[in-house]
Amino acid sequence: YDRQFVPSEVRLDLHGETAGQATWIKGQRESVIRFNPVLLSENWTSFKDRTVPHEVAHVVTRDLYGEEVRAHGAEWQSVMRDFGCEVTRCHGYSVANASTTRGSRAVMYCTCRIHLVSQAKAGKPLRCARCGSALAYVIGEVDLVERVGDA
Repeated sequence: YDRQFVPSEVRLDLHGETAGQATWIKGQRESVIRFNPVLLSENWTSFKDRTVPHEVAHVVTRDLYGEEVRAHGAEWQSVMRDFGCEVTRCHGYSVANASTTRGSRAVMYCTCRIHLVSQAKAGKPLRCARCGSALAYVIGEVDLVERVGDA
């Protein structure tokens, strides 16, 4: 779009059936993009290809067209197509494990994916069974952005 956009704060704090959410304080340009760490962990590839662009498209749409646009209206759909993404409103992820309460699992990552680790195991050195690399904590938006960009 040949312009700078206001960076978003990224949080991994949604639970339940919602995969992602873009929110703003009324009248301000700064946004918060929230993701469900359980759904992210269980659906990494689809999540990074669909859910992350879906929420980023909300931020881009609002910045381009203002705060009065419809959430999934023509402007948002246009941004999704510009991203090369399927224009869909809802995810089809299984939510069977997504009703965990906040704080019951630690969000960690390796070189191949995001992991949810029980708090009991989170204090110990852990390795991914798939790629063998050490697990590291996701600590704020920089780690998530780096993981999304690398995958």
